[in-house]
Amino acid sequence: MLTRIAIATGKILLLAVLFIVGVSALTIGATQGFGPTFADSNTLDGFLFQGFVQFAAALFAAAILVALLERRSPAALGLAPRSVAFDALLGFVLGALTFAIVIALAVFMGVARYAPRLEQFSVETLAILGLAIIFFAATEEILIRGYVLHELRRRFSFAAAALVSSLIFAALHAPTLLVAPLGIIGVVNIVLAGIWFSLAVLRSGGLWLPIGLHVGWNFAEGPLLGSALSGHEANRYWTVFEWNGPDWLTGGNFGPEASVLTTVALGIGTSIVLMLPQRALSSPPSASSAA
Repeated sequence: MLTRIAIATGKILLLAVLFIVGVSALTIGATQGFGPTFADSNTLDGFLFQGFVQFAAALFAAAILVALLERRSPAALGLAPRSVAFDALLGFVLGALTFAIVIALAVFMGVARYAPRLEQFSVETLAILGLAIIFFAATEEILIRGYVLHELRRRFSFAAAALVSSLIFAALHAPTLLVAPLGIIGVVNIVLAGIWFSLAVLRSGGLWLPIGLHVGWNFAEGPLLGSALSGHEANRYWTVFEWNGPDWLTGGNFGPEASVLTTVALGIGTSIVLMLPQRALSSPPSASSAA
């Protein structure tokens, strides 16, 4: 058991190192070639660039480890072309509708009201923000569900792998969770979201469904409606709803993801995923044969 834990931990830490090195190298190269403001995430172009850099670094790091340590193709990450369009679209719609449940509950509870401020709205800005969200969401899915969940499933049960990878997923949000008024609700919700995405991997047999879920939720929350996204101001150009109420219902400065309304919505979204027919999922090698 200790050996399996040590090997899995070492490989996950190596993934983190490769990812950080990749992001740093690409960012330094871009700033030297195009100037220091090119990679500024406070600008629209810089936000998109940071999303692309993280996506490229995540794909490179995970693919390298799978290829070198497991002698398998990047498709082992769950990126095989099977059912790409169907799973991604299904996930996007379900993710967006699940966040719509949060909005509906918030309006019903009187902590959100329709008060659009759309003076700076533009389709171009929405498209750029949406593309950036795709990059950021795909980055997290490749790292956490594509590699970490996969690696842990090779050595432990799916339940243990889903829980531990979801805790790591929550840890990635620690900088903003630590300053949230009720960060503990945010932690619970992000762990629940991680389990939701993990179950989507189990049901669909790949990453396209969880990527769609992740993108659909984040796109609806940030770029489309202008709400705070995991403690970040993903859209500073317009808002659609005005939030006002106790932090346990609104999520405070972290955004709706730290609200108990999100807890309810995630429960519903997870139940729907569990009702989907399960497709073939390649069985991970046993612990004794894992590298």
